Amino acid sequence: MHTRQMQRKRGYSVKTKVRRFSIRWKILIPATILIIAVCAVIGGNSYSRIKTGMIQLGVEEAQMAASIAGFMVDGDSLVNIGTDFENTEEYQSNLAALRQIQELCGIAFLYTLHTDDNSRLYYGIDTDDSAGQNKPGDTFDGEYEEFADVFGGQEYVQDYIDETVDGTLISAYLPIKDSSGKVVAVLGCDYDASYVAGRIEGARNSIFQISVLCLILALVILNLIVNRIMRSLNKVDRKIYDLVHNEGDLTQHLDIASGDELELIAENINTL
Repeated sequence: MHTRQMQRKRGYSVKTKVRRFSIRWKILIPATILIIAVCAVIGGNSYSRIKTGMIQLGVEEAQMAASIAGFMVDGDSLVNIGTDFENTEEYQSNLAALRQIQELCGIAFLYTLHTDDNSRLYYGIDTDDSAGQNKPGDTFDGEYEEFADVFGGQEYVQDYIDETVDGTLISAYLPIKDSSGKVVAVLGCDYDASYVAGRIEGARNSIFQISVLCLILALVILNLIVNRIMRSLNKVDRKIYDLVHNEGDLTQHLDIASGDELELIAENINTL
């Protein structure tokens, strides 16, 4: 009589081990988590490098555009800025030159700033051709302390892209000097960085798509490998089941040519 039947006859209960978590998922779940983590790290690092490089490129372009515009401004003509400066020949010539540079270099806003005794800031020349153009002498919305270093002779260029209501900008500020070397104004250059921001956005989307594609490909390959392992394991399990439930018939033979540990297990069972 079969062992299990004898145990039931004697009143014994046989406890069957319930499989709660298969080998397939023990392999797939940790491996999937690891693959996702690797894709996220590689993708995030790539995006960070591309973003940093693109912003640096935008900063260099903004600085170059401001420098070109700075060469077009005559510092001596900006010494005396007043309410009647708008009607002078110096104003018109500087305005025309700056507007030309603005168009050629992709500058969103270009203007000069002046100060009264290191306190109030006001506009000199504003290239804006809309109704919102600032006139000479109009107060600039900012504190002198923010531009003190520039009025002291130092250039300043933002090292980041600023998202504003007026657009995506990188601002640069250059001191304008007269023939004696004295700083008489500050040239403000708000460079249009929408192209750079668009390239960064495109790079982010591309990296995300590539990461998802690599993740799917890796999971497919992993699943194929696990399926092959599971087929061999199931084959071993079925043969062992036949050995156990075939009334002592030990002539059953395992034929597995996987070339790995499962083939060794099958050979050892055959030897047994």
